[in-house]
Amino acid sequence: MKREQILIGATVAVVATAVLLAALSPAALAPPDEELQTEGDSRLGIEEVRIAPGDVSSGTATLTVETRLRHRGSAAENVTVLLRAVDTERGIVKTTREFDVGTVSGDRETAIEGGVTVPRSGNYRIETVVFADGQRVSEGHTDVRGVGSLHPVVFQEFDDAGMAALPSVEYSVSDAGENRTSLDVAAYVTNSDIERAESVDVVLVARQAESNIVADRETVEVGSIASGRTVTPNASLTVPDGYNYYLDAMIFRDDVLITSTRAPATLAPGQNFSAPVDEGGDELEVGEFESNDETTAEERTSRDGDSPRSGGDGQPGFGVAAALVAVVCAALLIRRER
Repeated sequence: MKREQILIGATVAVVATAVLLAALSPAALAPPDEELQTEGDSRLGIEEVRIAPGDVSSGTATLTVETRLRHRGSAAENVTVLLRAVDTERGIVKTTREFDVGTVSGDRETAIEGGVTVPRSGNYRIETVVFADGQRVSEGHTDVRGVGSLHPVVFQEFDDAGMAALPSVEYSVSDAGENRTSLDVAAYVTNSDIERAESVDVVLVARQAESNIVADRETVEVGSIASGRTVTPNASLTVPDGYNYYLDAMIFRDDVLITSTRAPATLAPGQNFSAPVDEGGDELEVGEFESNDETTAEERTSRDGDSPRSGGDGQPGFGVAAALVAVVCAALLIRRER
């Protein structure tokens, strides 16, 4: 009888322990297909980083950086993005900027745009670090070369103003004689420097599209361009009728080629063609974004997919099963003693 009482007491203790574990860990009794979602399930990482040239002065260049964050799970609070420009030759940090994002929630991507200003020379590694609640959650870097090729005096681009249809070089027919056509060609040139640009010349060339022969050429002495101003140097180019032409425009400062662009001039009926803009002077090279994260968000999700219900080592999901086994064993022992 005493032995039966001991067995019954042990059984009650095991059952009580299992019930207590179940109460402390409700996930242990949750259905296998139920999603676990706690505050610690927030996953925030860098999906993509895009870098483009921004404002340029005689001594500095601003690189516009668009960081796209990927978020899954519960809300991530106090999110900030740190941008750091490091000189790759000397390993010196040239610029550091931090952007406050705030709270990121929902299964979506979020774009954060900012810029870093660096000396207009050398090569740089643009490091991107993401923090949530003061904790580093994701980081990576992008290599940028050719910053010195960026110049403050450039052909004006109209995409940002919502006028993408307007080219940097345009023309009109000023005179149509016998077998000859005169074109009035103009270019839009902008000085984005904080200082006045001096000794600026613009060369305008009409090049026959099929043969690549130069039909006419003119050099326009622009002289100086005030800070933030746009000028439209123009010249008359006379070309033979019945051909299509490329209108090339080149900017020189102190007899040094800065940049170039190209536009089509269609003078041959029924032979339409197009010429993409060719920014020959800008040679900024932006590498692929390389993440320093050990695993991607998807890999972390797969790695952390073993839930408390899956039966891993030390998981509370085994508490109830162990209790049931203990009850059955105890009952068999009691029956045997009787």
